[in-house]
Amino acid sequence: MKPFSWAMVCREPSGDKIVQAGEDEWITQKKATTTGVKIVKYDGVWMIESYATILREERLVLARVKKASDLNLKCGIFRLPLELRLSIYDLAVEAHKLRVFLRGQYGQPTGITLPEVAYTSKQVRTVFLLRQSETTAFSVENGPGNAAFQEWLASVDFSSVSNNYKNGFDAIKALTFPFFSRFPLWVVPIHKPNSNVQLMERCKTLKTVSMGWASVTLFNINTGAGKTMDQLRAEYRIDGLLQLKNLETITLVGFGMSASASPQLQALADWLKSNWSGHPERELEVVLLL
Repeated sequence: MKPFSWAMVCREPSGDKIVQAGEDEWITQKKATTTGVKIVKYDGVWMIESYATILREERLVLARVKKASDLNLKCGIFRLPLELRLSIYDLAVEAHKLRVFLRGQYGQPTGITLPEVAYTSKQVRTVFLLRQSETTAFSVENGPGNAAFQEWLASVDFSSVSNNYKNGFDAIKALTFPFFSRFPLWVVPIHKPNSNVQLMERCKTLKTVSMGWASVTLFNINTGAGKTMDQLRAEYRIDGLLQLKNLETITLVGFGMSASASPQLQALADWLKSNWSGHPERELEVVLLL
């Protein structure tokens, strides 16, 4: 029984065809003709041409998905041990740096490029996305980009292909903040959190961090005196770095660095090295680039 009203059923004997216009939408042939809509027959059912086109495209997509699924089964890669599969995937993954912007407003849209083989199935794509996330150094270059990046990381689900990773944050190993001391904290009220530090804290397997420090941000604007460590800790909320358990290296990059500013950045490096308590059996490496 077709899902349309008895009023329409009664029109059929008089020769007025019932035409499908959507999944649960039906109109009469007369109405379709009056509105100038073209009618075609698809799979034995009269319907408007636009809906037939949708059904035809859906069938093509389903066919491609089935073909990809059959390919995975034929090649037998999913019957291999996980460690061996990951080693095979790694052959197609290249380490690179990716600049994170707010999509489409501060530069080219951010995106991870995966090899063509990654699109043979949803599961293979997820594995490649995980491995590529592990080998990519993400350069977070503005506050809105940071927020969008964190939203995306939270939406990624790696639990189907990993026992250790639940979401995108868990796969991030390297982060770079080229304007750490400049943006967005240059104008953000002191009571608000540091989104850059928050991002680092959420990346539980993070190993390397690079932070850019502008010379002018290390001094008090009114007096010209160098800022104390208590001031820097309060302004940039950097205490969160001290608890990053898997962190191995922090690089402090100075730009526009004057001779008087160098000791300020050196003091920051010394404080980080001596106060880091992430791992009881090893020291944190702090690199200073002036």
